[in-house]
Amino acid sequence: MKSLMTFIITASNSYWGKTLLLAAYYFAIIVALILMYGKGNFEPAEFIYQGY
Repeated sequence: MKSLMTFIITASNSYWGKTLLLAAYYFAIIVALILMYGKGNFEPAEFIYQGY
């Protein structure tokens, strides 16, 4: 974990490092959304409506 933080801090000191980290961040968000909703489960969570 410490080496990962060191890598992130070192990479964020350059323009291309920041660009790469930002692209990886957005890619992770897109992958998470595909994993959550890729199977066609577009129903909202139960706690949002609570039976209203």
